[in-house]
Amino acid sequence: MITPRSLSRGAAALGLTALAALSACAPAHQNAGTVDIRSVDAHGTMGRWTTGESYTIVYAVTETAGRTAVCGAWSYFGGGPSMHYPQMLRSMYVYIGDERLMQNIEFFNATGKTEPGNLGERTLNCAFSDVPWQPAFATTAPRLKQGQTTFVE
Repeated sequence: MITPRSLSRGAAALGLTALAALSACAPAHQNAGTVDIRSVDAHGTMGRWTTGESYTIVYAVTETAGRTAVCGAWSYFGGGPSMHYPQMLRSMYVYIGDERLMQNIEFFNATGKTEPGNLGERTLNCAFSDVPWQPAFATTAPRLKQGQTTFVE
């Protein structure tokens, strides 16, 4: 069993079977293009697996063509459980305030192995949220929540 130590540590673990079933039913996010990290109000988080490998996730919420878009990228450092990243990314949510904008950030740009806290490049992949754009989103910091905290091989 491998667990990441980051973000919402108090979140309850979901069963992999239930998560897989939910992920399979979720429609794919509509592509909203890419943005340069310097053109958005980017936020970030880092986490560490119990094996010692770490990851960095950078994300932003922006208005694209009058719609709400979630953008992001991620990197890792170390040689640990990379097979668990897709599960972890699919289980994550993006919120602004109490508004859930999106579940499943697997579309984020995977920039590869680089030093902790870095991405290695500046391109964030974006997808449209089903939540309509609200002017308050421009001044409110988004946050990530983990829906699953335990991953088994």
